[in-house]
Amino acid sequence: VFLKLHNFRFGCANALHFRDNDTWHDFTPGNRLPGIKNKCYENSYLKSIFITQFGKKYLELLKSSNLEILVTTEFHKEYLSKLGVNSKKIHISPNMFPLAKTKPTYSPLKRNSILYAGRLSTEKGLFELINVWKEINVKNYKLIIAGDGPLKEDIAKLVNQLNSVELIGFVPQDKLYELMRTCRAVISATKVYENHPTLLTEASLM
Repeated sequence: VFLKLHNFRFGCANALHFRDNDTWHDFTPGNRLPGIKNKCYENSYLKSIFITQFGKKYLELLKSSNLEILVTTEFHKEYLSKLGVNSKKIHISPNMFPLAKTKPTYSPLKRNSILYAGRLSTEKGLFELINVWKEINVKNYKLIIAGDGPLKEDIAKLVNQLNSVELIGFVPQDKLYELMRTCRAVISATKVYENHPTLLTEASLM
Protein backbone atom coordinates (compact mmCIF):
# COMPACT_ATOMS: atom_id res chain seq x y z
CA VAL A 1 0.00 0.00 0.00
CA PHE A 2 1.33 3.43 -1.01
CA LEU A 3 0.50 6.67 0.82
CA LYS A 4 1.30 9.99 -0.85
CA LEU A 5 1.90 12.97 1.42
CA HIS A 6 1.29 16.56 0.38
CA ASN A 7 1.69 18.48 3.65
CA PHE A 8 3.16 18.30 7.17
CA ARG A 9 0.04 17.45 9.18
CA PHE A 10 1.92 14.69 11.03
CA GLY A 11 4.34 17.27 12.44
CA CYS A 12 2.39 20.53 12.54
CA ALA A 13 -1.13 21.41 13.68
CA ASN A 14 -1.94 23.54 10.62
CA ALA A 15 0.15 21.35 8.29
CA LEU A 16 2.12 24.34 6.94
CA HIS A 17 4.51 25.45 9.73
CA PHE A 18 2.99 28.88 9.20
CA ARG A 19 1.65 31.29 11.82
CA ASP A 20 1.43 35.07 12.29
CA ASN A 21 2.45 35.60 8.68
CA ASP A 22 5.75 33.77 9.13
CA THR A 23 7.35 30.31 9.25
CA TRP A 24 7.33 28.65 12.70
CA HIS A 25 8.96 25.50 14.07
CA ASP A 26 8.13 25.75 17.76
CA PHE A 27 5.51 23.04 17.22
CA THR A 28 7.41 19.74 17.03
CA PRO A 29 6.53 16.05 17.54
CA GLY A 30 8.34 16.31 20.88
CA ASN A 31 6.55 19.50 21.91
CA ARG A 32 3.09 19.87 20.38
CA LEU A 33 1.73 22.26 23.03
CA PRO A 34 2.50 25.45 21.01
CA GLY A 35 0.07 24.27 18.35
CA ILE A 36 -2.70 24.14 20.95
CA LYS A 37 -1.63 27.28 22.83
CA ASN A 38 -1.63 29.35 19.62
CA LYS A 39 -4.86 27.79 18.28
CA CYS A 40 -3.05 26.78 15.11
CA TYR A 41 -5.97 24.82 13.68
CA GLU A 42 -8.86 27.04 12.57
CA ASN A 43 -8.14 29.44 15.48
CA SER A 44 -9.73 27.03 17.97
CA TYR A 45 -8.31 25.51 21.16
CA LEU A 46 -10.61 22.50 20.99
CA LYS A 47 -9.98 21.77 17.30
CA SER A 48 -6.24 22.24 17.84
CA ILE A 49 -6.30 19.64 20.62
CA PHE A 50 -8.02 17.09 18.38
CA ILE A 51 -5.82 17.77 15.35
CA THR A 52 -2.71 17.56 17.55
CA GLN A 53 -3.75 14.09 18.72
CA PHE A 54 -4.47 13.15 15.12
CA GLY A 55 -1.00 14.32 14.03
CA LYS A 56 0.65 12.33 16.82
CA LYS A 57 -1.15 9.12 15.81
CA TYR A 58 -0.46 9.88 12.14
CA LEU A 59 3.31 10.05 12.73
CA GLU A 60 3.22 6.83 14.76
CA LEU A 61 1.46 5.15 11.84
CA LEU A 62 4.06 6.39 9.36
CA LYS A 63 6.85 5.06 11.56
CA SER A 64 5.39 1.65 12.44
CA SER A 65 3.32 0.55 9.45
CA ASN A 66 4.44 -1.27 6.32
CA LEU A 67 3.20 1.57 4.13
CA GLU A 68 5.40 2.75 1.27
CA ILE A 69 5.41 6.56 1.48
CA LEU A 70 5.45 8.83 -1.56
CA VAL A 71 6.60 12.46 -1.30
CA THR A 72 7.17 15.03 -4.03
CA THR A 73 10.60 16.41 -3.06
CA GLU A 74 13.91 15.49 -1.43
CA PHE A 75 13.18 18.11 1.27
CA HIS A 76 10.02 16.26 2.34
CA LYS A 77 11.91 12.96 2.47
CA GLU A 78 14.64 14.44 4.69
CA TYR A 79 11.98 16.01 6.92
CA LEU A 80 10.32 12.63 7.50
CA SER A 81 13.63 10.85 8.03
CA LYS A 82 14.62 13.30 10.78
CA LEU A 83 11.34 12.47 12.55
CA GLY A 84 12.30 8.80 12.66
CA VAL A 85 10.54 7.40 9.59
CA ASN A 86 12.61 4.76 7.84
CA SER A 87 14.08 6.46 4.75
CA LYS A 88 14.07 3.15 2.84
CA LYS A 89 10.29 3.25 2.59
CA ILE A 90 10.13 6.90 1.52
CA HIS A 91 10.12 7.43 -2.25
CA ILE A 92 10.19 10.66 -4.25
CA SER A 93 7.38 10.90 -6.78
CA PRO A 94 7.07 14.38 -8.35
CA ASN A 95 3.66 15.55 -9.50
CA MET A 96 3.01 14.50 -13.08
CA PHE A 97 1.54 16.62 -15.86
CA PRO A 98 0.65 15.93 -19.49
CA LEU A 99 2.97 17.43 -22.05
CA ALA A 100 1.58 20.34 -24.02
CA LYS A 101 0.11 19.04 -27.28
CA THR A 102 1.09 22.11 -29.24
CA LYS A 103 3.93 24.54 -28.87
CA PRO A 104 3.27 28.29 -29.10
CA THR A 105 4.08 29.89 -32.44
CA TYR A 106 4.99 33.22 -30.82
CA SER A 107 7.86 34.31 -28.61
CA PRO A 108 6.89 34.73 -24.92
CA LEU A 109 9.49 37.53 -24.72
CA LYS A 110 7.18 39.69 -26.80
CA ARG A 111 4.37 39.38 -24.23
CA ASN A 112 3.91 41.96 -21.49
CA SER A 113 2.03 40.10 -18.73
CA ILE A 114 3.21 38.14 -15.68
CA LEU A 115 0.89 35.49 -14.21
CA TYR A 116 0.19 34.33 -10.67
CA ALA A 117 -2.23 31.41 -10.47
CA GLY A 118 -3.25 29.67 -7.26
CA ARG A 119 -5.03 29.99 -3.95
CA LEU A 120 -5.64 33.52 -2.68
CA SER A 121 -4.55 33.09 0.93
CA THR A 122 -2.11 34.67 3.38
CA GLU A 123 0.61 32.05 3.09
CA LYS A 124 0.87 32.58 -0.67
CA GLY A 125 2.42 36.04 -0.16
CA LEU A 126 0.04 37.89 -2.48
CA PHE A 127 -0.01 41.19 -0.60
CA GLU A 128 3.78 41.20 -0.60
CA LEU A 129 3.80 40.39 -4.32
CA ILE A 130 1.40 43.22 -5.15
CA ASN A 131 3.29 45.72 -2.97
CA VAL A 132 6.61 44.84 -4.63
CA TRP A 133 4.95 45.15 -8.04
CA LYS A 134 3.82 48.66 -7.09
CA GLU A 135 7.29 49.62 -5.89
CA ILE A 136 9.21 48.44 -8.94
CA ASN A 137 6.66 50.17 -11.21
CA VAL A 138 7.44 48.18 -14.35
CA LYS A 139 6.10 50.20 -17.25
CA ASN A 140 3.97 48.56 -19.94
CA TYR A 141 3.69 45.31 -17.95
CA LYS A 142 0.67 43.85 -16.17
CA LEU A 143 0.46 41.41 -13.25
CA ILE A 144 -2.46 39.00 -13.72
CA ILE A 145 -3.77 37.18 -10.64
CA ALA A 146 -5.88 34.07 -11.27
CA GLY A 147 -7.47 32.08 -8.46
CA ASP A 148 -9.90 32.08 -5.57
CA GLY A 149 -9.66 31.98 -1.80
CA PRO A 150 -10.35 33.74 1.51
CA LEU A 151 -8.45 36.91 0.51
CA LYS A 152 -10.28 37.45 -2.77
CA GLU A 153 -12.32 40.46 -1.59
CA ASP A 154 -9.34 42.14 0.11
CA ILE A 155 -7.15 41.63 -2.94
CA ALA A 156 -9.91 42.92 -5.22
CA LYS A 157 -10.09 46.17 -3.22
CA LEU A 158 -6.33 46.61 -3.47
CA VAL A 159 -6.18 45.74 -7.18
CA ASN A 160 -8.99 48.18 -8.02
CA GLN A 161 -6.59 50.99 -7.13
CA LEU A 162 -3.94 49.80 -9.58
CA ASN A 163 -3.91 49.89 -13.36
CA SER A 164 -1.05 47.43 -13.70
CA VAL A 165 -2.65 44.56 -11.73
CA GLU A 166 -5.70 42.55 -12.78
CA LEU A 167 -7.63 40.00 -10.69
CA ILE A 168 -9.51 37.57 -12.94
CA GLY A 169 -10.69 35.01 -10.36
CA PHE A 170 -10.93 31.27 -10.84
CA VAL A 171 -9.84 29.93 -14.23
CA PRO A 172 -10.54 26.31 -15.38
CA GLN A 173 -7.43 24.22 -15.99
CA ASP A 174 -7.64 24.16 -19.80
CA LYS A 175 -8.20 27.93 -19.91
CA LEU A 176 -5.33 28.43 -17.47
CA TYR A 177 -2.95 26.64 -19.84
CA GLU A 178 -4.06 28.93 -22.65
CA LEU A 179 -3.48 31.93 -20.38
CA MET A 180 0.03 30.72 -19.51
CA ARG A 181 0.89 30.58 -23.19
CA THR A 182 0.02 34.25 -23.58
CA CYS A 183 2.19 35.43 -20.65
CA ARG A 184 5.86 36.19 -20.58
CA ALA A 185 6.39 34.42 -17.24
CA VAL A 186 4.67 33.01 -14.17
CA ILE A 187 5.50 34.03 -10.60
CA SER A 188 5.19 32.57 -7.10
CA ALA A 189 5.57 34.43 -3.81
CA THR A 190 4.72 31.61 -1.40
CA LYS A 191 5.83 31.94 2.22
CA VAL A 192 5.55 28.27 3.20
CA TYR A 193 7.22 24.99 2.27
CA GLU A 194 5.70 24.13 -1.08
CA ASN A 195 6.13 20.42 -1.73
CA HIS A 196 6.04 20.84 -5.49
CA PRO A 197 4.58 24.10 -6.88
CA THR A 198 2.40 22.99 -9.78
CA LEU A 199 2.36 26.43 -11.39
CA LEU A 200 6.07 26.39 -12.13
CA THR A 201 6.02 22.86 -13.52
CA GLU A 202 2.98 23.52 -15.67
CA ALA A 203 4.51 26.70 -17.07
CA SER A 204 7.68 24.85 -18.07
CA LEU A 205 5.57 22.52 -20.24
CA MET A 206 3.71 25.25 -22.10
